[in-house]
Amino acid sequence: MPKNAVVDKIIELPHDINAEQATLGAALFSLTARDELIDYLTPDDFYEEAHKELFKAISDFKDYNSESTAIDRVTFGNFLRREGALEKCGGIAYIESLSESSPVPSNAMSYAKIVKENSLRRKVIMAADNARLHSLSPTDDIEDTIEEGVSTFTDLQTYGTSTDEFYNVSNIARQLQNKIEAMNDLGVNTGIKTGFQYLDNKIGGFKESQYVIVAARPSCGKTAFALSCISNILNMPMDIIKKDENGKYFKTQKDIKVGFFSLEMPCEDILKRIFSMRSLVPYSLIAQNKLGTNKDDKNRVDLFNAVKQFYSVSSRLFVYDSSNMSIQNIKAAARKLKRQEDVDILFIDYFSRIDAQASIKNTRMQGFEMWGYISRQLKSLSADLKIPIVCLAQLNREAEKSKPTLANLRDTGAIEQDADIVIMLHNPERNEENQESQDEMRPRRWQYNEPQFPGSVDVQKVTRIQTIISKHRNGETGSSELCLLGDFVRFVEPESITEVS
Repeated sequence: MPKNAVVDKIIELPHDINAEQATLGAALFSLTARDELIDYLTPDDFYEEAHKELFKAISDFKDYNSESTAIDRVTFGNFLRREGALEKCGGIAYIESLSESSPVPSNAMSYAKIVKENSLRRKVIMAADNARLHSLSPTDDIEDTIEEGVSTFTDLQTYGTSTDEFYNVSNIARQLQNKIEAMNDLGVNTGIKTGFQYLDNKIGGFKESQYVIVAARPSCGKTAFALSCISNILNMPMDIIKKDENGKYFKTQKDIKVGFFSLEMPCEDILKRIFSMRSLVPYSLIAQNKLGTNKDDKNRVDLFNAVKQFYSVSSRLFVYDSSNMSIQNIKAAARKLKRQEDVDILFIDYFSRIDAQASIKNTRMQGFEMWGYISRQLKSLSADLKIPIVCLAQLNREAEKSKPTLANLRDTGAIEQDADIVIMLHNPERNEENQESQDEMRPRRWQYNEPQFPGSVDVQKVTRIQTIISKHRNGETGSSELCLLGDFVRFVEPESITEVS
Protein backbone atom coordinates (compact mmCIF):
# COMPACT_ATOMS: atom_id res chain seq x y z
CA MET A 1 0.00 0.00 0.00
CA PRO A 2 1.39 3.47 -0.89
CA LYS A 3 2.66 5.43 2.11
CA ASN A 4 0.24 8.35 1.61
CA ALA A 5 -2.79 6.30 0.68
CA VAL A 6 -6.04 7.40 2.31
CA VAL A 7 -7.83 4.55 4.07
CA ASP A 8 -11.52 5.10 4.85
CA LYS A 9 -12.60 3.29 7.98
CA ILE A 10 -16.24 2.35 8.31
CA ILE A 11 -17.44 3.74 11.60
CA GLU A 12 -20.83 3.64 13.22
CA LEU A 13 -22.26 7.13 13.44
CA PRO A 14 -23.47 8.37 16.85
CA HIS A 15 -27.00 7.30 17.78
CA ASP A 16 -29.04 5.99 20.69
CA ILE A 17 -31.76 3.51 19.72
CA ASN A 18 -33.28 3.48 23.22
CA ALA A 19 -33.67 7.27 23.21
CA GLU A 20 -35.26 7.13 19.74
CA GLN A 21 -37.71 4.45 20.86
CA ALA A 22 -38.60 6.37 24.02
CA THR A 23 -39.15 9.54 22.01
CA LEU A 24 -41.43 7.79 19.51
CA GLY A 25 -43.31 6.06 22.30
CA ALA A 26 -44.02 9.43 23.92
CA ALA A 27 -45.13 10.92 20.59
CA LEU A 28 -47.47 7.97 19.94
CA PHE A 29 -49.24 7.90 23.28
CA SER A 30 -49.26 11.50 24.56
CA LEU A 31 -50.87 14.39 22.64
CA THR A 32 -48.91 17.00 24.60
CA ALA A 33 -45.59 15.23 24.02
CA ARG A 34 -46.45 14.69 20.34
CA ASP A 35 -46.94 18.41 19.67
CA GLU A 36 -43.72 19.40 21.50
CA LEU A 37 -41.66 16.77 19.72
CA ILE A 38 -42.98 17.65 16.25
CA ASP A 39 -41.94 21.25 16.86
CA TYR A 40 -38.47 20.22 18.07
CA LEU A 41 -37.44 17.27 15.89
CA THR A 42 -37.47 16.40 12.20
CA PRO A 43 -37.59 12.88 10.72
CA ASP A 44 -33.96 13.27 9.66
CA ASP A 45 -32.92 13.55 13.33
CA PHE A 46 -33.56 9.83 13.77
CA TYR A 47 -30.89 7.28 12.89
CA GLU A 48 -33.01 4.22 12.11
CA GLU A 49 -34.88 4.41 8.79
CA ALA A 50 -37.99 2.87 10.37
CA HIS A 51 -37.89 5.58 13.05
CA LYS A 52 -37.58 8.32 10.41
CA GLU A 53 -40.67 6.95 8.63
CA LEU A 54 -42.62 6.56 11.85
CA PHE A 55 -41.95 10.08 13.08
CA LYS A 56 -42.90 11.47 9.67
CA ALA A 57 -46.12 9.43 9.79
CA ILE A 58 -46.94 10.78 13.27
CA SER A 59 -46.51 14.33 11.98
CA ASP A 60 -48.59 13.62 8.84
CA PHE A 61 -51.33 12.00 10.95
CA LYS A 62 -51.60 15.17 13.02
CA ASP A 63 -51.89 17.29 9.85
CA TYR A 64 -54.62 15.09 8.38
CA ASN A 65 -56.71 14.99 11.57
CA SER A 66 -57.84 17.42 14.25
CA GLU A 67 -55.40 18.61 16.90
CA SER A 68 -57.16 16.55 19.56
CA THR A 69 -57.25 13.27 17.62
CA ALA A 70 -55.33 10.69 19.66
CA ILE A 71 -53.27 7.98 18.03
CA ASP A 72 -54.74 4.52 18.63
CA ARG A 73 -54.12 1.14 17.08
CA VAL A 74 -57.12 1.23 14.72
CA THR A 75 -57.01 4.81 13.40
CA PHE A 76 -53.24 5.05 13.13
CA GLY A 77 -52.95 1.53 11.67
CA ASN A 78 -55.52 2.34 8.99
CA PHE A 79 -53.71 5.61 8.25
CA LEU A 80 -50.37 3.83 7.77
CA ARG A 81 -51.93 1.18 5.51
CA ARG A 82 -53.62 3.85 3.40
CA GLU A 83 -50.30 5.67 3.03
CA GLY A 84 -48.42 2.45 2.29
CA ALA A 85 -46.09 3.14 5.24
CA LEU A 86 -46.96 0.42 7.76
CA GLU A 87 -44.13 -1.96 6.89
CA LYS A 88 -41.64 0.93 6.47
CA CYS A 89 -42.41 1.88 10.09
CA GLY A 90 -41.64 -1.62 11.40
CA GLY A 91 -45.14 -3.11 11.45
CA ILE A 92 -48.03 -2.76 13.87
CA ALA A 93 -46.51 -5.08 16.51
CA TYR A 94 -43.31 -2.97 16.71
CA ILE A 95 -45.28 0.26 16.94
CA GLU A 96 -47.38 -1.13 19.82
CA SER A 97 -44.22 -2.27 21.60
CA LEU A 98 -42.94 1.32 21.71
CA SER A 99 -45.45 2.14 24.44
CA GLU A 100 -43.20 0.16 26.77
CA SER A 101 -40.22 2.30 25.73
CA SER A 102 -41.77 5.48 27.16
CA PRO A 103 -42.77 4.80 30.74
CA VAL A 104 -42.72 8.57 31.56
CA PRO A 105 -44.13 10.65 28.66
CA SER A 106 -43.43 13.83 30.64
CA ASN A 107 -39.72 13.14 30.05
CA ALA A 108 -40.22 13.24 26.28
CA MET A 109 -38.07 16.34 25.74
CA SER A 110 -35.19 14.75 27.66
CA TYR A 111 -35.28 11.80 25.26
CA ALA A 112 -35.61 14.16 22.29
CA LYS A 113 -32.54 16.17 23.31
CA ILE A 114 -30.46 12.98 23.19
CA VAL A 115 -31.80 12.26 19.71
CA LYS A 116 -31.09 15.84 18.59
CA GLU A 117 -27.54 15.83 19.98
CA ASN A 118 -26.68 12.61 18.17
CA SER A 119 -28.23 14.00 15.00
CA LEU A 120 -26.02 17.07 15.29
CA ARG A 121 -22.94 14.92 15.82
CA ARG A 122 -23.73 12.95 12.67
CA LYS A 123 -24.21 16.14 10.67
CA VAL A 124 -20.86 17.51 11.86
CA ILE A 125 -19.11 14.27 10.87
CA MET A 126 -20.76 14.24 7.45
CA ALA A 127 -19.97 17.93 6.83
CA ALA A 128 -16.32 17.37 7.75
CA ASP A 129 -16.17 14.26 5.55
CA ASN A 130 -17.75 16.18 2.66
CA ALA A 131 -15.14 18.94 3.02
CA ARG A 132 -12.37 16.34 3.08
CA LEU A 133 -13.60 14.62 -0.09
CA HIS A 134 -13.92 17.89 -2.01
CA SER A 135 -10.49 18.99 -0.78
CA LEU A 136 -8.97 15.78 -2.11
CA SER A 137 -10.54 16.29 -5.54
CA PRO A 138 -8.24 18.31 -7.85
CA THR A 139 -11.25 19.38 -9.97
CA ASP A 140 -13.16 21.02 -7.09
CA ASP A 141 -12.50 24.69 -6.36
CA ILE A 142 -10.91 24.94 -2.90
CA GLU A 143 -12.38 28.40 -2.21
CA ASP A 144 -15.89 27.08 -2.86
CA THR A 145 -15.14 24.12 -0.60
CA ILE A 146 -14.02 26.42 2.24
CA GLU A 147 -17.01 28.74 1.83
CA GLU A 148 -19.45 25.82 1.78
CA GLY A 149 -17.80 24.35 4.88
CA VAL A 150 -17.91 27.64 6.77
CA SER A 151 -21.55 28.16 5.81
CA THR A 152 -22.51 24.63 6.84
CA PHE A 153 -20.80 24.80 10.23
CA THR A 154 -22.28 28.26 10.86
CA ASP A 155 -25.74 26.81 10.26
CA LEU A 156 -25.00 23.88 12.55
CA GLN A 157 -24.18 26.31 15.39
CA THR A 158 -27.88 27.14 15.66
CA TYR A 159 -29.25 23.74 14.66
CA GLY A 160 -31.88 22.53 17.05
CA THR A 161 -32.21 25.77 19.02
CA SER A 162 -35.45 26.96 17.46
CA THR A 163 -37.49 26.22 20.60
CA ASP A 164 -35.15 28.49 22.56
CA GLU A 165 -35.94 31.48 20.31
CA PHE A 166 -39.32 32.11 21.95
CA TYR A 167 -39.32 34.10 25.14
CA ASN A 168 -41.82 35.38 27.60
CA VAL A 169 -40.95 39.03 27.14
CA SER A 170 -41.96 40.14 30.64
CA ASN A 171 -38.53 39.61 32.21
CA ILE A 172 -36.68 40.72 29.08
CA ALA A 173 -38.74 43.93 28.90
CA ARG A 174 -37.87 44.71 32.51
CA GLN A 175 -34.15 44.05 31.92
CA LEU A 176 -34.19 46.15 28.77
CA GLN A 177 -35.91 49.00 30.58
CA ASN A 178 -33.19 48.94 33.23
CA LYS A 179 -30.47 48.89 30.57
CA ILE A 180 -32.01 51.78 28.59
CA GLU A 181 -32.41 53.78 31.80
CA ALA A 182 -28.79 53.12 32.78
CA MET A 183 -27.49 54.04 29.32
CA ASN A 184 -29.37 57.34 29.43
CA ASP A 185 -28.31 58.13 32.99
CA LEU A 186 -24.67 57.28 32.24
CA GLY A 187 -24.64 59.05 28.85
CA VAL A 188 -23.69 55.92 26.89
CA ASN A 189 -23.75 55.89 23.09
CA THR A 190 -22.62 52.50 21.81
CA GLY A 191 -22.24 53.59 18.18
CA ILE A 192 -18.84 53.97 16.52
CA LYS A 193 -18.63 57.68 15.81
CA THR A 194 -17.40 59.04 12.48
CA GLY A 195 -15.91 62.15 14.04
CA PHE A 196 -18.24 64.38 12.01
CA GLN A 197 -20.80 66.08 14.19
CA TYR A 198 -23.76 66.18 11.82
CA LEU A 199 -23.49 62.52 10.84
CA ASP A 200 -22.97 61.38 14.42
CA ASN A 201 -25.99 63.36 15.62
CA LYS A 202 -28.19 61.95 12.86
CA ILE A 203 -27.17 58.29 12.80
CA GLY A 204 -25.67 57.94 16.28
CA GLY A 205 -22.52 56.43 14.84
CA PHE A 206 -22.19 53.10 13.07
CA LYS A 207 -24.06 50.40 15.03
CA GLU A 208 -23.78 46.65 15.46
CA SER A 209 -24.86 44.61 12.41
CA GLN A 210 -25.44 47.67 10.22
CA TYR A 211 -24.74 47.53 6.50
CA VAL A 212 -23.74 51.04 5.45
CA ILE A 213 -23.22 52.32 1.91
CA VAL A 214 -21.17 55.46 1.15
CA ALA A 215 -21.74 56.35 -2.50
CA ALA A 216 -20.31 59.02 -4.80
CA ARG A 217 -19.17 59.72 -8.32
CA PRO A 218 -15.49 59.02 -9.11
CA SER A 219 -13.04 61.56 -7.61
CA CYS A 220 -15.62 62.90 -5.15
CA GLY A 221 -13.69 61.62 -2.16
CA LYS A 222 -15.10 58.17 -1.27
CA THR A 223 -11.75 56.80 -0.15
CA ALA A 224 -10.78 60.08 1.52
CA PHE A 225 -14.05 60.00 3.47
CA ALA A 226 -13.50 56.40 4.57
CA LEU A 227 -9.90 57.05 5.65
CA SER A 228 -10.94 60.27 7.42
CA CYS A 229 -13.53 58.27 9.37
CA ILE A 230 -10.95 55.58 10.15
CA SER A 231 -8.41 58.14 11.34
CA ASN A 232 -11.05 59.71 13.59
CA ILE A 233 -12.28 56.32 14.84
CA LEU A 234 -8.77 55.25 15.89
CA ASN A 235 -8.57 58.37 18.07
CA MET A 236 -11.97 57.93 19.74
CA PRO A 237 -12.75 55.05 22.11
CA MET A 238 -16.24 53.58 22.01
CA ASP A 239 -18.65 53.66 24.95
CA ILE A 240 -19.71 50.28 26.31
CA ILE A 241 -21.89 49.34 29.27
CA LYS A 242 -21.19 46.50 31.70
CA LYS A 243 -22.46 45.12 34.99
CA ASP A 244 -20.41 44.98 38.15
CA GLU A 245 -20.41 42.05 40.60
CA ASN A 246 -23.54 43.49 42.27
CA GLY A 247 -25.44 43.61 38.99
CA LYS A 248 -25.22 47.41 38.69
CA TYR A 249 -24.53 48.94 35.29
CA PHE A 250 -21.44 51.08 34.77
CA LYS A 251 -19.96 52.90 31.80
CA THR A 252 -16.55 52.14 30.39
CA GLN A 253 -14.76 52.50 27.06
CA LYS A 254 -12.77 50.38 24.65
CA ASP A 255 -10.35 51.21 21.84
CA ILE A 256 -11.81 50.39 18.43
CA LYS A 257 -10.24 47.94 15.99
CA VAL A 258 -10.78 48.58 12.28
CA GLY A 259 -10.52 46.34 9.22
CA PHE A 260 -10.05 47.93 5.79
CA PHE A 261 -10.41 46.00 2.52
CA SER A 262 -8.72 48.03 -0.18
CA LEU A 263 -9.51 46.63 -3.61
CA GLU A 264 -8.13 49.68 -5.40
CA MET A 265 -4.83 50.81 -3.87
CA PRO A 266 -1.94 49.15 -2.01
CA CYS A 267 -1.41 49.46 1.73
CA GLU A 268 1.54 51.84 1.32
CA ASP A 269 -0.61 54.37 -0.57
CA ILE A 270 -3.28 54.11 2.11
CA LEU A 271 -0.73 54.84 4.81
CA LYS A 272 0.68 57.79 2.87
CA ARG A 273 -2.81 59.28 2.77
CA ILE A 274 -3.26 58.74 6.50
CA PHE A 275 0.16 60.30 7.16
CA SER A 276 -0.84 63.36 5.11
CA MET A 277 -4.18 63.88 6.81
CA ARG A 278 -2.70 63.46 10.28
CA SER A 279 0.41 65.61 9.71
CA LEU A 280 -1.13 68.25 7.40
CA VAL A 281 1.80 67.79 5.05
CA PRO A 282 0.59 67.90 1.42
CA TYR A 283 -0.02 64.43 0.06
CA SER A 284 1.76 65.27 -3.19
CA LEU A 285 5.02 65.89 -1.31
CA ILE A 286 4.79 62.50 0.41
CA ALA A 287 3.67 60.56 -2.67
CA GLN A 288 6.32 62.10 -4.93
CA ASN A 289 9.16 62.06 -2.36
CA LYS A 290 9.57 65.85 -2.45
CA LEU A 291 10.10 66.51 1.25
CA GLY A 292 13.67 67.59 0.63
CA THR A 293 16.87 66.62 2.43
CA ASN A 294 16.88 69.25 5.18
CA LYS A 295 16.10 67.40 8.40
CA ASP A 296 14.86 70.63 10.00
CA ASP A 297 12.35 71.30 7.23
CA LYS A 298 8.92 71.94 8.78
CA ASN A 299 7.16 69.39 6.55
CA ARG A 300 9.65 66.67 7.48
CA VAL A 301 9.37 67.44 11.19
CA ASP A 302 5.55 67.58 11.10
CA LEU A 303 5.31 64.37 9.07
CA PHE A 304 7.56 62.24 11.24
CA ASN A 305 6.05 63.57 14.47
CA ALA A 306 2.60 62.58 13.17
CA VAL A 307 3.87 59.18 12.12
CA LYS A 308 5.32 58.56 15.59
CA GLN A 309 1.95 59.46 17.13
CA PHE A 310 0.19 57.17 14.65
CA TYR A 311 2.26 54.20 15.86
CA SER A 312 0.27 54.14 19.10
CA VAL A 313 -3.01 53.46 17.25
CA SER A 314 -1.75 51.68 14.13
CA SER A 315 -1.82 48.26 15.81
CA ARG A 316 -5.63 48.50 15.74
CA LEU A 317 -5.83 48.95 11.96
CA PHE A 318 -5.79 45.88 9.70
CA VAL A 319 -5.54 46.27 5.91
CA TYR A 320 -6.19 43.80 3.10
CA ASP A 321 -4.98 45.28 -0.19
CA SER A 322 -5.81 42.71 -2.87
CA SER A 323 -7.28 43.96 -6.16
CA ASN A 324 -8.81 40.56 -6.94
CA MET A 325 -11.10 39.48 -4.12
CA SER A 326 -14.36 37.55 -4.44
CA ILE A 327 -17.13 37.88 -1.89
CA GLN A 328 -16.03 34.49 -0.53
CA ASN A 329 -12.48 35.86 0.00
CA ILE A 330 -13.88 38.89 1.82
CA LYS A 331 -16.16 36.80 4.03
CA ALA A 332 -13.38 34.37 4.95
CA ALA A 333 -10.93 37.20 5.74
CA ALA A 334 -13.57 39.10 7.71
CA ARG A 335 -14.40 36.06 9.83
CA LYS A 336 -10.69 35.52 10.46
CA LEU A 337 -10.25 39.15 11.51
CA LYS A 338 -13.22 38.93 13.85
CA ARG A 339 -12.08 35.64 15.32
CA GLN A 340 -8.40 36.51 15.77
CA GLU A 341 -8.47 40.27 16.37
CA ASP A 342 -12.09 40.94 17.40
CA VAL A 343 -12.42 43.89 15.01
CA ASP A 344 -15.28 46.29 15.69
CA ILE A 345 -15.95 47.64 12.18
CA LEU A 346 -15.06 46.86 8.55
CA PHE A 347 -14.63 49.17 5.55
CA ILE A 348 -14.65 47.93 1.94
CA ASP A 349 -13.25 50.09 -0.88
CA TYR A 350 -15.24 49.49 -3.01
CA PHE A 351 -18.34 47.52 -4.07
CA SER A 352 -17.79 47.47 -7.86
CA ARG A 353 -14.22 46.21 -7.41
CA ILE A 354 -15.35 42.93 -5.83
CA ASP A 355 -14.63 40.13 -8.31
CA ALA A 356 -18.20 39.32 -9.29
CA GLN A 357 -17.41 36.48 -11.70
CA ALA A 358 -15.32 34.65 -9.10
CA SER A 359 -18.06 35.25 -6.53
CA ILE A 360 -20.78 33.51 -8.52
CA LYS A 361 -18.85 31.31 -10.95
CA ASN A 362 -20.89 28.21 -10.12
CA THR A 363 -24.24 29.91 -10.78
CA ARG A 364 -26.01 31.35 -13.79
CA MET A 365 -26.44 34.83 -12.31
CA GLN A 366 -25.69 37.81 -14.49
CA GLY A 367 -25.83 41.59 -14.29
CA PHE A 368 -27.98 43.13 -11.58
CA GLU A 369 -28.80 39.70 -10.12
CA MET A 370 -25.10 38.99 -9.67
CA TRP A 371 -24.45 42.28 -7.83
CA GLY A 372 -27.61 41.78 -5.79
CA TYR A 373 -26.21 38.48 -4.55
CA ILE A 374 -22.99 40.20 -3.44
CA SER A 375 -24.95 42.92 -1.63
CA ARG A 376 -27.04 40.33 0.24
CA GLN A 377 -23.87 38.48 1.23
CA LEU A 378 -22.40 41.67 2.74
CA LYS A 379 -25.64 42.35 4.59
CA SER A 380 -25.64 38.80 6.00
CA LEU A 381 -21.96 39.10 6.95
CA SER A 382 -22.59 42.22 9.04
CA ALA A 383 -25.38 40.38 10.87
CA ASP A 384 -23.29 37.22 11.37
CA LEU A 385 -20.27 39.10 12.76
CA LYS A 386 -22.44 41.60 14.68
CA ILE A 387 -20.35 44.54 13.51
CA PRO A 388 -21.02 47.41 11.08
CA ILE A 389 -19.76 47.04 7.52
CA VAL A 390 -19.21 50.26 5.59
CA CYS A 391 -18.95 49.64 1.84
CA LEU A 392 -18.06 52.34 -0.66
CA ALA A 393 -20.03 52.39 -3.92
CA GLN A 394 -20.46 54.42 -7.08
CA LEU A 395 -23.26 56.62 -8.38
CA ASN A 396 -24.19 56.72 -12.05
CA ARG A 397 -23.53 59.67 -14.38
CA GLU A 398 -26.99 61.13 -13.83
CA ALA A 399 -25.90 62.04 -10.29
CA GLU A 400 -23.69 64.80 -11.72
CA LYS A 401 -26.68 66.69 -13.13
CA SER A 402 -28.55 67.22 -9.87
CA LYS A 403 -28.69 66.19 -6.23
CA PRO A 404 -28.39 62.37 -6.24
CA THR A 405 -31.06 60.01 -4.97
CA LEU A 406 -31.17 56.27 -4.22
CA ALA A 407 -32.09 55.70 -7.87
CA ASN A 408 -28.58 56.84 -8.81
CA LEU A 409 -26.85 53.88 -7.11
CA ARG A 410 -24.92 51.83 -9.65
CA ASP A 411 -24.77 48.05 -10.21
CA THR A 412 -27.97 46.93 -8.49
CA GLY A 413 -31.12 48.15 -6.78
CA ALA A 414 -30.49 45.54 -4.10
CA ILE A 415 -28.06 47.95 -2.44
CA GLU A 416 -30.93 50.35 -1.77
CA GLN A 417 -32.99 47.51 -0.33
CA ASP A 418 -30.28 45.83 1.75
CA ALA A 419 -28.49 48.85 3.23
CA ASP A 420 -29.44 50.16 6.65
CA ILE A 421 -27.84 53.52 5.93
CA VAL A 422 -26.94 55.14 2.61
CA ILE A 423 -24.71 58.23 2.69
CA MET A 424 -24.08 60.04 -0.59
CA LEU A 425 -21.21 62.43 -1.24
CA HIS A 426 -22.12 65.07 -3.80
CA ASN A 427 -19.98 67.81 -5.30
CA PRO A 428 -22.36 70.52 -6.62
CA GLU A 429 -19.45 72.17 -8.44
CA ARG A 430 -19.36 69.22 -10.85
CA ASN A 431 -22.86 69.99 -12.11
CA GLU A 432 -22.42 70.95 -15.75
CA GLU A 433 -24.59 74.05 -15.47
CA ASN A 434 -22.73 75.27 -12.37
CA GLN A 435 -19.16 74.49 -13.39
CA GLU A 436 -18.33 77.77 -15.13
CA SER A 437 -19.86 80.04 -12.49
CA GLN A 438 -18.26 78.06 -9.65
CA ASP A 439 -14.82 78.40 -11.26
CA GLU A 440 -15.25 82.18 -11.35
CA MET A 441 -16.42 82.37 -7.74
CA ARG A 442 -13.87 80.01 -6.24
CA PRO A 443 -11.49 81.78 -3.78
CA ARG A 444 -7.79 81.34 -4.36
CA ARG A 445 -6.81 79.98 -0.96
CA TRP A 446 -8.09 79.00 2.46
CA GLN A 447 -6.84 78.49 5.97
CA TYR A 448 -7.57 75.43 8.06
CA ASN A 449 -7.61 75.67 11.85
CA GLU A 450 -6.65 72.31 13.33
CA PRO A 451 -6.98 72.14 17.15
CA GLN A 452 -3.93 69.87 17.40
CA PHE A 453 -1.69 72.32 15.52
CA PRO A 454 -0.74 75.84 16.60
CA GLY A 455 -2.05 78.58 14.36
CA SER A 456 -3.59 77.82 10.97
CA VAL A 457 -2.50 75.93 7.86
CA ASP A 458 -2.73 77.27 4.31
CA VAL A 459 -4.78 75.11 1.94
CA GLN A 460 -4.67 75.46 -1.82
CA LYS A 461 -7.74 73.41 -2.68
CA VAL A 462 -10.99 73.03 -0.74
CA THR A 463 -14.09 71.31 -2.14
CA ARG A 464 -17.40 71.64 -0.36
CA ILE A 465 -19.07 68.24 -0.44
CA GLN A 466 -22.71 67.66 0.42
CA THR A 467 -23.14 64.67 2.72
CA ILE A 468 -26.63 63.33 2.09
CA ILE A 469 -28.18 60.68 4.33
CA SER A 470 -30.51 59.23 1.68
CA LYS A 471 -31.62 56.24 3.72
CA HIS A 472 -31.64 55.59 7.46
CA ARG A 473 -33.63 52.51 8.38
CA ASN A 474 -33.96 53.45 12.04
CA GLY A 475 -33.79 57.21 12.01
CA GLU A 476 -33.75 60.51 10.20
CA THR A 477 -32.44 61.44 6.79
CA GLY A 478 -31.08 64.84 5.77
CA SER A 479 -28.01 66.57 4.38
CA SER A 480 -25.16 68.75 5.54
CA GLU A 481 -21.75 69.78 4.26
CA LEU A 482 -18.17 68.71 4.80
CA CYS A 483 -15.01 70.17 3.32
CA LEU A 484 -12.52 68.03 1.41
CA LEU A 485 -9.00 69.41 1.78
CA GLY A 486 -7.42 68.43 -1.51
CA ASP A 487 -3.90 69.09 -0.22
CA PHE A 488 -4.27 66.52 2.56
CA VAL A 489 -7.03 64.24 1.07
CA ARG A 490 -8.95 64.76 4.29
CA PHE A 491 -12.53 65.64 5.20
CA VAL A 492 -13.09 68.25 7.92
CA GLU A 493 -15.96 70.26 9.39
CA PRO A 494 -16.73 73.44 7.37
CA GLU A 495 -16.47 75.58 10.51
CA SER A 496 -12.71 74.92 10.60
CA ILE A 497 -12.18 76.50 7.14
CA THR A 498 -11.63 80.24 6.59
CA GLU A 499 -11.62 81.76 3.14
CA VAL A 500 -8.72 84.13 2.48
CA SER A 501 -9.26 86.85 -0.11
